[in-house]
Amino acid sequence: MFTEKVSIENLDVGMYVSMLDRPWLETPFLLQGFMIKGEEELAELRKYCEFVYIDLEQSSALPSQADQVTPPAAQPSRDTSSAVPETRIEYQDRVSIEQEMDSAQHARANVSEAVGNLMDAVREGKKPNIAQLRDSVTEMEGSIIRNPDAFMLLRNLKERDSYAYSHCIDSGVLAIAFARHLGLPRDQISDVGLGTLLADVGKTRVSPDLLRAPRRLSDAELEEMKLHVTHSVTIMEELPGMSPRVVAIASTHHERFDGSGYPHGLNGSQIPLLGRIAGLVDWFDALTSDRPYANAESLQIVVQQLYECRDSTFQGELVERFIQMLGAYPAGTLVELSTGEVGIVIGQNRLRRLRPKVMLVLDAEKKPLQVNPVRDLLSETTAEDGSALTVLKTLSPGEYGISPRDYFL
Repeated sequence: MFTEKVSIENLDVGMYVSMLDRPWLETPFLLQGFMIKGEEELAELRKYCEFVYIDLEQSSALPSQADQVTPPAAQPSRDTSSAVPETRIEYQDRVSIEQEMDSAQHARANVSEAVGNLMDAVREGKKPNIAQLRDSVTEMEGSIIRNPDAFMLLRNLKERDSYAYSHCIDSGVLAIAFARHLGLPRDQISDVGLGTLLADVGKTRVSPDLLRAPRRLSDAELEEMKLHVTHSVTIMEELPGMSPRVVAIASTHHERFDGSGYPHGLNGSQIPLLGRIAGLVDWFDALTSDRPYANAESLQIVVQQLYECRDSTFQGELVERFIQMLGAYPAGTLVELSTGEVGIVIGQNRLRRLRPKVMLVLDAEKKPLQVNPVRDLLSETTAEDGSALTVLKTLSPGEYGISPRDYFL
């Protein structure tokens, strides 16, 4: 990537911003890397930055030599020894979230049944139906490839009767969606989905009392819990047709980028890319879920914690791209618009994450709507009175008595 550091007053439409002079989470630009398309982006950049880095290869407008602030040698560098491959596949949404929702619900029900059957079979020492699991994961993958927002919405709305099963499924959902976002080939997307979903199968051989313990485990209990990784590998190696790459995902999903993980203390590029992905999504889903020993933390808090883990617990590039995938307003987020109307985010705009698709549920006076129109803020930029139409703020789940589940499940 050829970049140039440009002062904020010298930015222009057509320049591609690749880095800021401050952390992305300190600005509204959760999408790392975007084209300046108009005065809106320029105005926001002026609010938060003194300079930015421009990707010269992706820009249609280039800064003059006089605009350059520092020579390229002074720009921040990254350790590329474990970088995500630069060649990527550009997956496009093939259907709308409305069109995909029924298929996604059907696929989730099937994968939930398959995971439950497999876990029960392993626990009881019976032969698991791996074909059922593969078919259900393939169905789930197909839905996420067509449009990930439907499954991401279901993940955010689903009641979790069993943390163990839901954690497997939702980690798999996040892994597939993230691999799609990274532009990985379909075979790698399939493997990371299956490997992440099976990564905790070894917990069937851990004492149920430990799994359900509503307290912090002792050191001895924690060591026993860590053995679930070895158990998972043993179980997966006995399953028919399980590739070494899928098994490696399970064996490395608790390794950490700085070497602080287990069971082998691997670090950096010693951990395969798909294992790094599995570890990140496993951690994220755990913290955003209700567990026997802890309530779910808010998305904003977990994203901030994740950002603070970059280049230590997790690879910095993966952290930034994962946050980019989530966007400022993930599907299922309750928001209030600048008009006073309240709605539920039902879809991302991949290039303009601050302008999602919102299904309205309350009017400007906070009265329930009998019909729920959808506002696509990418195309609808002004309100009826001519003012700018934007997301004013996010709301807490349950605010105004609204449960997004009532509208989708």
